[in-house]
Amino acid sequence: MKNDKPVFSRHAIISLLLAFMVVVIIIRLISLQLIKGEEYYERIHDVLVRNIESEGERGQILDAKGNLLAYNERSYDVVVYYRRKTNDELNKGLLMLYGILNDSGETVLTELPLYLMIDPPGYGPRLSSDELINEWLRDMVEKPEDINGLNDTQDVFEYFKEKKFKIADKYSDLEAYKIMCLRYDMLIKGYTQLSPFVAAKNISTETMAKVELARNDIRGVYTQERFTRRYIDSKAFSHLTGYIRSIEQEEVEFYLSQGYGLNEAVGKEGLEKSYEKFLRSITGTKTAVLEPGEIELEFDVSVEAVAGFDLKTSIHSAIQEAGYRSLEENIKKIAAAKDGVVNFGDTKYGSAVMLDVRTGDVIALVSYPGYDANIFISDDQDAIGHVIGSDEMIQLNRAIQGLYPPGSAFKPLTAIAAIESGVYMPGQKVTDEGVIKIDGMDFYGLEYKRYGISLGDIDLEYAMRVSANVFFYKTGMAAGIDNLELWARRFGLGEISGIDIGGEAQGRRNSKETIKQVEPERTWGAADTAQASIGQLYNQFTPLQLARYVMAIANGGKLYNPGIVSGIYKRDGSEVMVFENEYTQIEISPITLREVQKGMYAVANYPGGSAEPVFRDFPYGDIGAKTGTPETGREDTGESSHSVFICYAPFDDPEVAISVIIENGVWGENAALVAYDMLFEYFYQKGRTN
Repeated sequence: MKNDKPVFSRHAIISLLLAFMVVVIIIRLISLQLIKGEEYYERIHDVLVRNIESEGERGQILDAKGNLLAYNERSYDVVVYYRRKTNDELNKGLLMLYGILNDSGETVLTELPLYLMIDPPGYGPRLSSDELINEWLRDMVEKPEDINGLNDTQDVFEYFKEKKFKIADKYSDLEAYKIMCLRYDMLIKGYTQLSPFVAAKNISTETMAKVELARNDIRGVYTQERFTRRYIDSKAFSHLTGYIRSIEQEEVEFYLSQGYGLNEAVGKEGLEKSYEKFLRSITGTKTAVLEPGEIELEFDVSVEAVAGFDLKTSIHSAIQEAGYRSLEENIKKIAAAKDGVVNFGDTKYGSAVMLDVRTGDVIALVSYPGYDANIFISDDQDAIGHVIGSDEMIQLNRAIQGLYPPGSAFKPLTAIAAIESGVYMPGQKVTDEGVIKIDGMDFYGLEYKRYGISLGDIDLEYAMRVSANVFFYKTGMAAGIDNLELWARRFGLGEISGIDIGGEAQGRRNSKETIKQVEPERTWGAADTAQASIGQLYNQFTPLQLARYVMAIANGGKLYNPGIVSGIYKRDGSEVMVFENEYTQIEISPITLREVQKGMYAVANYPGGSAEPVFRDFPYGDIGAKTGTPETGREDTGESSHSVFICYAPFDDPEVAISVIIENGVWGENAALVAYDMLFEYFYQKGRTN
């Protein structure tokens, strides 16, 4: 019997099922993309996975006793991340945020008042000409032709309100302006999921709590922890610590290659710059999954922030401050004592260096005047401009970058060259006639010039005590310029010291080569050697070089490469590395050094010594010293001579060496007053008794 029921093959059945599934998928896709596409687009933008940076703490800078010189203050910023919302939702939230910040006394970060003001109405201070106004308006309009309707600030205000930022009429003009302030900066500074807008910096913890409470009403707002760099007693330490500042345009390529972010701050001067790779922190990342209303569904620390290493220095804060304070006080006193004859009241600047003669550690490195390094953190443009653009070159670290003739402070070196070259024997007498003729010119001793007297036959000790020019003219010419230059180089004068802070100047020494560079039309003569013998002519040394030179005289000829940082440590105090300063042993006879030391002792301790009046009642023992009053060559036009002083102490068992220079300080004894104050503080801190 024939079966009339339809027969379906397995293949046909499978084909029908597949066709049905394809139809279902197509219908579902249409639903997803066309019917519910907007709904799902909203949900995608409302549920976000966001990486939030977590700033690491920069390493601290400490003095020799562990006192802070540079540290970090924990603070909070208000940032707004992009969230998909209507104009009205955005404007409502921003007005609420502005109100919280303003009512809490915080500074709302906005540049709009610099361009457009509402009370009183007008253009801001950055739009001081029609040309600047038109240029700004061209950047602001949506369409080029829109500028034609902007005839005054009221037109601009209405344009911003209605077209630019679409602010509803329900808001008053003042409320609309507050919204504009934030919207303007969001526009010009960026407002994306990757780049949040910073609405306020360094807010109080009270304000932070208020902002956090309002987060459900202001979608996308966060408080973000960060660290603000702070500097202690900054003026006295500014040239030492330096400062940090944002990466500048010309530095971007380099720092990006080193793994930095564009918003990071880096060391610009001083230790902050020299030890940047140790001080810098590593930024961490927190990953947050958020749903509408900023409710955190998940929170995970993806990368921990890593703090930078701390620097421990050999600087003694009390001595550094004593040096700065003494420079300031004595410079003011010298200027106030203007006489119009030798003191023209033109002194303004000075520097002082103290080194440990046993290790080469830098105990103090002072440059006056200093500046407040904190201004670079606060971004005070007027104050920054005064430091960077000042004719006074406040930013110049005079201790390592200032170049000065040493004057009579060079005479111990002349004595060394004369003894070591065999032209002067210890105890030998040299006749000082008061004035001698060299290359047809008269060269005077100070006593002859002042009082018309000569000193007669004198030895090195007496010549050093009274700073007898004729003695050193003769012994210096006998040694010759080549020997003077040789020994100056061996004692580090006119040489880079290798100190661990950037920008050190090399300076120059008197020599036959130097004259070719400075005055190529002249050849070296005996008169030039005579001037070189008392530290004049082309010699240009830094205060640090002078301190190294006297250090090597005091410690038996060890010329240290001075160091400021003694060690690098983790925040928990564990050691990363410790530094010892290297030195070069100068090959010099102990007899030579002893003869020079005897002369320097006489300067500070015997009657008639140029520094004896200053140190006569010094309570902490005897010192070895030499004063200098180098001429500028412009005294006849109303410029005072410089004041130079070098010394070491205690005399019998030296611990420290000092150099002090006061620009246009008139007499070497004036610089000795600063050294007195620094030595007093040094021994006081050690609890030393006489």
